[in-house]
Amino acid sequence: MKRNYIILICFYLNTINLAYSQIEADAGPDIRYCDEQFNLDSIQLGGNPTAIGGVPIYKYIWSCTNKVGLRTYHASDYLMDTTVSNPKFKQKVDGVTFKLMVIDGNGDFDFDEVNVRGSYFMNNTGEKIINIVKGQSARLYYSIGGGFEPYTYFWEPNYNISSQFEANPMVWPDTSLRYYLTITDAVGCVSGKTDFVTINIYPTSLEEDIRKKKNIDISPNPMIDKSILRFNKELKLNSKLEFINNLGCTVKTINIISLNDIEIIKSDFESGFYYLMIVDNGQRNLVGKLLVN
Repeated sequence: MKRNYIILICFYLNTINLAYSQIEADAGPDIRYCDEQFNLDSIQLGGNPTAIGGVPIYKYIWSCTNKVGLRTYHASDYLMDTTVSNPKFKQKVDGVTFKLMVIDGNGDFDFDEVNVRGSYFMNNTGEKIINIVKGQSARLYYSIGGGFEPYTYFWEPNYNISSQFEANPMVWPDTSLRYYLTITDAVGCVSGKTDFVTINIYPTSLEEDIRKKKNIDISPNPMIDKSILRFNKELKLNSKLEFINNLGCTVKTINIISLNDIEIIKSDFESGFYYLMIVDNGQRNLVGKLLVN
């Protein structure tokens, strides 16, 4: 009989252990949101449930330390209540990791953490220009950064393009055209049409077009260590001279305030071809081509 009591007691203790397993904290998945769509009412921390196992009643403690400038922010600065299982925010949060401590009725505890980040898109505001001869093709590229990868891409217009959904598609327009890119990140945040590439089409060869508009001499060309730019009298003062690489990026700009010779040095350029464009009152004219060895 005594043996049966022992068996019953062991069975009872095992049942208690099964019913109340070790406490586990769940701070929930990392939160990723679109910068302009942060909703204080719909975003909250914690899992479903936030405490697993252990012995009720649970105690929740949320904490964080985020230093911005000279001020240090804590969880109470961001959360409506730092002692509930699923607290909501009272102000916008970005790049902050919240730590969770759950204590059960027996005093056992566990930790977890969750990171909150916003999706921001950034764009290099420099104009991207690719100059090609009619009948040639060019590869598009972009300067948008930020957001959460992987991206999906959408180029417009759908005109003489290898794919609207590639990062760097080929295009072969028969007229000068601007292609706009919209990026959607892994969270569903959209960049908007803030990035574009301008394709300039020249009806004849670049060399012929340059000869017709030649008002700059470059010597020596190709450049070895340095070259001299010599302007003729037809060039307008207070215009700008831009050096544009094969990707259409402006790598150097010179303000023309006199017709004196100007020296350019190799350290300002990487090896390759550069197109020289005169910019005057918003109008661009191709006036030369420089080869840097």
